Amino acid sequence: MKEKLFKGQEKEFLIGISITLALLQLGLLLVMPFLAVFGEGLEGNTPGLVGFSIGVFGLTMAFLQIPYGNLSDRIGRKKMIIIGLSINAIGLLIGFFAHNIWMLIIARGVQGAGAIGTVLFAWIGDRIEPERRSRAMAYPGIFVGMASILSFIVGPLLHRIMSLNQVFLGILVLIVGVIIFIQIALPAHIPAKHTGIKRKDFMDVFKQRKVWGYLLAGMMMNYCLTSFFFLIPVNLDLIGKTDMNWLVFVPTTLTALIFLRVSSIMADKGKLTTVLVSGFSLFLASMFVLYLLPITLNTLIFSAFFFMAGFMSLNTTLPAAVTLLTGSAIRGTVTGVYSTFVNIGSFVGSTLTGVLFGIGKHIPMLVEGGLLIIVIAVLAGGKRLKAIK
Repeated sequence: MKEKLFKGQEKEFLIGISITLALLQLGLLLVMPFLAVFGEGLEGNTPGLVGFSIGVFGLTMAFLQIPYGNLSDRIGRKKMIIIGLSINAIGLLIGFFAHNIWMLIIARGVQGAGAIGTVLFAWIGDRIEPERRSRAMAYPGIFVGMASILSFIVGPLLHRIMSLNQVFLGILVLIVGVIIFIQIALPAHIPAKHTGIKRKDFMDVFKQRKVWGYLLAGMMMNYCLTSFFFLIPVNLDLIGKTDMNWLVFVPTTLTALIFLRVSSIMADKGKLTTVLVSGFSLFLASMFVLYLLPITLNTLIFSAFFFMAGFMSLNTTLPAAVTLLTGSAIRGTVTGVYSTFVNIGSFVGSTLTGVLFGIGKHIPMLVEGGLLIIVIAVLAGGKRLKAIK
């Protein structure tokens, strides 16, 4: 009989973390596909400011990833997750009162200050051995995928009966529920005895050339994500299909879950470079579709298929790879550096796409395509990374 990959407390822990991430994703995506259109109707908006309102979440999150990771190494993962979620809740409350573009920007910025992603990934790294880690990351990947599908179905229905301000309030209630769930369901994390970060240990990690490839990849992954969530809703609005978000994202996300499973298995078997190059190549295909074909509903669905397959492949394997870079004493700090790059990508992706879209509708795809070619070349030419247990 085949031995189970995860047993008992490991499986319970992974499910608990996965539910937390899924609820956070649900809250994020219920708003995300409609921010571009909502922002266009606010006082003082410009294409650049609308893009900034989407990406400022990533900017404030980027600044706090390393401090959050470092503090989680010192005082424990669970405490930092609860602190971050509480700050996120304050941002949602501001969003409820937003009536102009600047209030929306402030709301999104405070939301981003709840930077718990790096802490969650570091905690998985603490509990799961390197040879099973990519498959462990598939747990939250599947839950997040299902939450995404639910948000794409429920989101358009909510926006027919509620304003986006009211949706912010609804998500606030959801986040409060997440905080209660974490307090009750997830085990306490007792950090290892910490004598401070040894500069040599920290610097040794970043002397590996492959590490910089991962940082660049993480930044480009979220550049593409926030850019995509600007381009798809705006183009749907241009062709009069604003309420068709669900038709673009639901079937493509369901299909992409297959890529998530396959990519995590391949990464654990030592084929990480192949997975990463394939994922970014799918992003590139998505941009080619938007650039070359007339914008119709079918074109947007076709583009989304490539994009979601690439994103699901990358979103689990990249964080897992970063947790292999170091031992538990500074894992939170190192994953914090990675998350900083990821969230800088979120900010630059949406803001730059908004500015470029205001200049010309096809320019964002050209710029993104060029950047993707560079990233693919860097990853394909890198050396194999030696994992550290």
